[in-house]
Amino acid sequence: MTALQDEREGFFTSTNVQNRIREVLLRLDEESYSKEEEDFAPIFNFTVKSLTLMLEQGDKFDSLCKFNIKNIGDALLRTLTTTLTQKNNKDKILLLLPLCYRFLSEFDFNQETDASIELLSTLNSIRYREKSLPADIENAIRYAELFMPARILKEASQDPNLSSIREFNKNVHELPKLKAILAKDLDEREKRVTDLRTALDQYKQAFNFIGLYDGFNSLANKKRLMAWLHVAGLLIIGTCMLLPATLKLYYLIESGEYLKADLTINIQLLISIAAIELLLLYFFRVVLQSLKSIRGQLLQLDLRRSICRFIQSYAEYASEINNTQILARFEALIFSGIVAQEDNIPSTFDGIEHITKLIDSVRR
Repeated sequence: MTALQDEREGFFTSTNVQNRIREVLLRLDEESYSKEEEDFAPIFNFTVKSLTLMLEQGDKFDSLCKFNIKNIGDALLRTLTTTLTQKNNKDKILLLLPLCYRFLSEFDFNQETDASIELLSTLNSIRYREKSLPADIENAIRYAELFMPARILKEASQDPNLSSIREFNKNVHELPKLKAILAKDLDEREKRVTDLRTALDQYKQAFNFIGLYDGFNSLANKKRLMAWLHVAGLLIIGTCMLLPATLKLYYLIESGEYLKADLTINIQLLISIAAIELLLLYFFRVVLQSLKSIRGQLLQLDLRRSICRFIQSYAEYASEINNTQILARFEALIFSGIVAQEDNIPSTFDGIEHITKLIDSVRR
């Protein structure tokens, strides 16, 4: 638990570990060995150099030695503590040796650049003497050289960040396939957008022609209403014009004067009847010509409405054959004025001369 806490805070940069290493180095400076113990000097020097590197580069050891901090960090801290409490530290140095060697080996293994000459010389001072060391220490050094790198790599392969990298590499390999899918989807969406744009343009043009068609349709409805009003007005006027002659005829019949032998009275009766017939004939002609005129105007409006139904397709055909001049005829027809055909309507005084001559001949 202590090791984990120190790892989170920074194991080698923590105050506790720094003080322990510093005190052990001071204690080791006071140690002396006899000539019989000259073979112990490389072990002693390696331990001192290792602890010095840990003290001077604690932040790098924290970042590069996470595997051993996790597994033997507590053991290193306990060994440093017991070294301070004993006077003869030879046995404790032998315990520190494999621990320091594992940390230095991992430090060298995880460096991005080549190890420094000082670090290599420190490791080689023990690496080439392992057979002269006690068996347990020799096995620990052999483990650090042969098996520990594989354990570090295996643990690193299980790191979530490395899993993300593997997933990223997998996605990179699938990127061309994903790119093709996205390109196909983009093409389909572009095609849909183009189709929608074309449809909207067609709807806009159709709406314009529908508006023109509605305009002609509204005008036709007004013309029909005007025709009915015109006929009604003519009927009223005709009734008013027929009323005097009708009353005269009614008076002659009711009074019985038409039975008398007076030729003048009979002539008057005939004249009244003839006037009624002529007026009826005139108004019949006027109404007939008016209806013909309105019928002709409605026919022109129906023609324009029919043209509005297919002129869009005809305009597309004209643009395809690069001959837009043919549309000029349609434009001239659609936007030309409505012909009223008033020339064929009889004048109000047509036939009056014949009636006057008839009256003069009767008076003579």
